[in-house]
Amino acid sequence: MIKATPVREKEIIIGSYFVDNRQRLTLPALLGLMQEIAWEHSTSYNAGWEFLQSVNLFWALSKMHLKINRLPLWNEVVTLSTWGKRPENVIFHRDFEMCDAQGKLLLVATSAWTTLSTVDGRVQCMPDEVHSRIEVPENRHAIREAAPKVRKIPIVNAPCWHPVLHSDIDMNQHVNNTRYVLWALNNCSHEFQNQFEIKEIIINYLSQAKMGDFYAIEQLQESFQHFMFLIYSQNHNAEICKIESFWDKG
Repeated sequence: MIKATPVREKEIIIGSYFVDNRQRLTLPALLGLMQEIAWEHSTSYNAGWEFLQSVNLFWALSKMHLKINRLPLWNEVVTLSTWGKRPENVIFHRDFEMCDAQGKLLLVATSAWTTLSTVDGRVQCMPDEVHSRIEVPENRHAIREAAPKVRKIPIVNAPCWHPVLHSDIDMNQHVNNTRYVLWALNNCSHEFQNQFEIKEIIINYLSQAKMGDFYAIEQLQESFQHFMFLIYSQNHNAEICKIESFWDKG
C-alpha cells in the first residue's frame, strides 16, 4: 500500500515501448504514465478505482493542459510528481511535473477530473467522506490557471468514419483518454512529426466513445505550427474530444 502524502513522486525509466522512432517519449505514453500515477495517488487516500467502484462511480478526465520543455528519451531516468488541488464543486484539479535525473524541469501539466456514475454515465458528487481525508499542498502549482476550453472547431470536410476497436476500450468500458490523442496525432504526417515536436497541448474531453461507436477527425491548421483537432461521433456529429496543439522544430 502506497503511503498517503500530499505529493506523490515516482522514478520512471523510459522503456523502449514508450518511445517513438526518434527515441522520444510519445505523448500517449506520457498521458498513460500521468494517469497511472494519478490513480496511485488517489488510491493512497482510498479514493481510487476500487473504492469508487464500490459506490458506483469512476474517475473521468475532463481537461488537460500540458507544456513541454523536452520529452525524455529511451532509457532516461525521470521523476514524475503529482498532487491534487482544491476542488471546485464536482471538479477536482490535479497538477503534474516531470524532471530529469539532474532535477531539470522537463514538462508541467494541469488537469481537471470529475466522477461519473457507472450506472448512467452522468456526473455525480464524490462522497463527503473522501473530501475530508484528501490533503492538498497549499500554493503549489505546475500551471496556476485551470486547463482552458478549446474553442469550437467547425466541420468542413466530408467525414471518414472509423470504428472504435476492442484495443481502444479500457476497464471503465469506454475509450481511454490516451487513445483520442493517439488518433489525432496519427492524423499528422510522419514527415511533419519527424521535423516538429509538440510544445503545448490543450485537451477537452467532452463525451465518451464506446464499443460500437464510429468517429471521424476534423483537423484545422491555424498556422504552420498550430493545429486543432475535433473528434466527433457518427451519432449526430456529437463532439467527443477537442484538441489544440502548438509545435516547434524538433
